[in-house]
Amino acid sequence: MSEKYEVVVNNVLSGLKQYEDLYSKEYYLEFEAKIANMKERIQESLKEGRMLRIGIVGEVKAGKSSFLNALIFDGEDVLPKASTPMTAALTKISYSKESIAKVVFYREREWQNIEQLSMEYDEKLKKLYKEYISKKQSKNPFNIKKDVREQKKEDENMPFRLRNDIKKQLEEKIPMKLKSCKELTELFNKSKVDLRSYLGKTEEIHINDMGRDLQNYVGAEGDFTAIVQHVELKVDNDNLKGIEIVDTPGLNDPIVSRGERTKQFLGECDVVFLLSYTSQFLTQEDISFMCDSLPREGVKEIRIIGSKFDSGLLDDNRSKDIKTAYSSSVAIYNNQAAENIRKSLISSFHKDALEKISSSLPPSYVSSMLYSCSRKKEKGIEYSEDEKHIIEQLNFHFSDFTDDRQTLLSLSGINEIRKKMKEIIDRKKEIIADKNRTIVSDNKTVLLDILENINIQVLDNKRQTEVADKEQLENNLHRLQDKLNRMRREVKNIFEATLVEAAVLLNDMKVNIDIDIENHLDFGVESKTDTRYGTRKTGLFGLFRKEYTEVITYNEASVADVTANIRKYIVACKKYINEELKKIINIKKLESTLKDSIIGAFDMSSTEFNENDILIPLSIVINKVTIPDINVEAFQYQGTIENAFTSSVVKNEDIHKLRMIEEKVLQEIAYKIKEEMDETRDKINNIMGELSASFVDDIIKNLTSNIDRLKKQIEDREHFIQKYSELSDNLLKYKQLVKEMEI
Repeated sequence: MSEKYEVVVNNVLSGLKQYEDLYSKEYYLEFEAKIANMKERIQESLKEGRMLRIGIVGEVKAGKSSFLNALIFDGEDVLPKASTPMTAALTKISYSKESIAKVVFYREREWQNIEQLSMEYDEKLKKLYKEYISKKQSKNPFNIKKDVREQKKEDENMPFRLRNDIKKQLEEKIPMKLKSCKELTELFNKSKVDLRSYLGKTEEIHINDMGRDLQNYVGAEGDFTAIVQHVELKVDNDNLKGIEIVDTPGLNDPIVSRGERTKQFLGECDVVFLLSYTSQFLTQEDISFMCDSLPREGVKEIRIIGSKFDSGLLDDNRSKDIKTAYSSSVAIYNNQAAENIRKSLISSFHKDALEKISSSLPPSYVSSMLYSCSRKKEKGIEYSEDEKHIIEQLNFHFSDFTDDRQTLLSLSGINEIRKKMKEIIDRKKEIIADKNRTIVSDNKTVLLDILENINIQVLDNKRQTEVADKEQLENNLHRLQDKLNRMRREVKNIFEATLVEAAVLLNDMKVNIDIDIENHLDFGVESKTDTRYGTRKTGLFGLFRKEYTEVITYNEASVADVTANIRKYIVACKKYINEELKKIINIKKLESTLKDSIIGAFDMSSTEFNENDILIPLSIVINKVTIPDINVEAFQYQGTIENAFTSSVVKNEDIHKLRMIEEKVLQEIAYKIKEEMDETRDKINNIMGELSASFVDDIIKNLTSNIDRLKKQIEDREHFIQKYSELSDNLLKYKQLVKEMEI
């Protein structure tokens, strides 16, 4: 009969504690930490009256805040829309009779890190400026001042005062995380408030006017915006009863500490709404990116939402009526989502997440803007400029479109999402119970693995206790120490060889990143015709008029196709680099090479040699190694393309301009990616260098600790042999209990 998880883990932990002098302490600490994490998550989940947690996820500018304003706040702009990714706040929203905002500011250490990265931005800009000047001098030594304002002598340690166009040009070569931190420190310095005194604190605000009162904390020009890590918002709104919503800044958040907090919050969520901009809807690369960014555990259900559906409708150039366009667009996006998820399932490592996404098909589609229009229509409020533009575009493209309240409401899709939200809330108990079962299931494999490692060491120690004496153990230790010390050079060579191989492969990857640009340059160019009807003056003195028909042929291309190419390229690069990096620095392969090398140095035929004396401490040391991922930021490039054109569609000679800008941006992205690869290479060099220097010492330390333990136990041989036997028997029971435990 299976036992409840709490009974099982408490009994196992107590049993292991009783015999902790028989095996390496690291195993016990690891087991204890895993259990503590599991218990904390389950207990939090089982709290009486706890709310269903719903995460709103998507890339920066996917329309998350607008979506929540429509869904929860009836189209009111309660949650400020961030003007930049840097001012996008992580927000938790829940119900309360009294509207209160709890503002959590960055801790002192977090802010110091932001300031340090801001200074790195300054240094990077200076370096790029010097390179720029040098280049200009070589071309025209007499004309530099036309392009650059001279830096004042008294400001030598400050970033250069550059013309905006030149500064923008140089900034394109600076990592987004540095620019983000620079922006935050500039906001910090502009503030009229002594912000430093708020670091590490929280502030509770009683809210009267939500949009106005929050602006000072999360708005682009807010006094406190720079130092706000996240906001916990409690609102008197019936739509929030029984739920807690996590509104994230974006999976590609450039602020590291805030991104980590986002992942922490998402790990606590039961359901995630995954927003993807319909004009660039759920590409295979997007799916890979999202799976890579979402937490591995916790989330039980994922719902896909195509946001900004008004843009998706306008992308349909074939349909002349709105109903046909709606049906056609939904069918296209549904097929696109299903096919891309199917392809991802074939090759991806994230099958669990993909299966959750697949089970939620077909997606839902929303236009927060059209919902806002419907509410304003009902209340007799004038549209905003953006809303006027979208209504004009819909009127122009579709002959049967009217902006009456019901049509706008239907096209917005918000009521459909509300129905799905209610269905989810009604299944709250089922979802939470299923989540808890998953938490237990996810931890079983890890716990069983630790127990097996303990068992291997226990059986080996028991054998040595049975046959060895103190002198023999001491001699073995000296022999092992001597051999390991003589192998320091060989071990160092293995690490260096790994790094050399990595450097070569990283250079090859750089070449492939440049080559792959060619695969992301194509975009559709459509030939179209317009027929113009008119009259022209004819006859003497132009007294007569003659009707004429003129057919004009022109080419047309979509800017959205290019931004999609940019997006695809970035995600493809990120996926390629991170997957290849795991192959290049293969920890399992490195461990195997080190094992073969070290074990091969010993006489395997000797009865005095026990390979576990080496293998167990080696495994403990090598498993502490972590290799950093490369994170490529995508969001700043989309704006570069879109801001270059006044319309979402370009014609004739502008198509060439679009193509030139696309190629230039892709090359800039490749440059930045390769720069980040160099930074990652340096990090790997540091990690491996530190490990190489301490590797033998750490093994000897673990070895010595275990042999010292055995020497003491030999003094009471029979007693400890019995204890080893008891623990070995118990470990078999513990493993069975863990296998069968339930929530």
